[in-house]
Amino acid sequence: MKNVIRVASLIAAMGVVGSSAFAAAPKSIANLQKAYVGETTAASKYTQFSADSSRRGFKAESLLFRAAAQAEEIHAGNHAAVLREMGGKIPTPGVYHMPPSHNLTNSQVVESHLKDAAKGEMYERNIMYPTMIKQAETEHAMKAVNTFQFALAAETQHAALYKKYAKNLGANKVAKVFYVCPVCGATWEGYSPKNCPTCGTSSTEFKKVR
Repeated sequence: MKNVIRVASLIAAMGVVGSSAFAAAPKSIANLQKAYVGETTAASKYTQFSADSSRRGFKAESLLFRAAAQAEEIHAGNHAAVLREMGGKIPTPGVYHMPPSHNLTNSQVVESHLKDAAKGEMYERNIMYPTMIKQAETEHAMKAVNTFQFALAAETQHAALYKKYAKNLGANKVAKVFYVCPVCGATWEGYSPKNCPTCGTSSTEFKKVR
């Protein structure tokens, strides 16, 4: 509850949206709804990928997916908080249904998980969030801009991590811990900065994913 209040307060302090936000920024509200479904679906996907990777003996990859799933949940919560303030309806959370993996080895399956995740993160990094940010700026919906920017920064990190783990599949060492910023979802492997460079949150508040 403490983090939810802090997130809402931080986003509110970074931009002002009037009572007519719904009428003034309909595209931004639609984009927030789309992003919310996307982030909840990603959290569902990565949670399943984590469990499947662990079952197949890929502990490092499992931990990465678990950390990323927590980050996506934070993004979804931020989007939902802004939607409430702007008068938009929060959609039903997305759910991922993992397809069967017949005739594939364990390493092939986990590699496919990593490549699928990287593809999704790169789409959000290169296309989805930049487009949403531009639209929100046009509509002067600065709270939407801020929550999209938080997600964009973290998805950039995730894309790099997924690519790294896919490239080194079979040789990845289990990280002792991943750190996830509870405010913006920024994610670090094995270490963390003193303060989050995206939102300024102190490392003492970071979530530790072991």
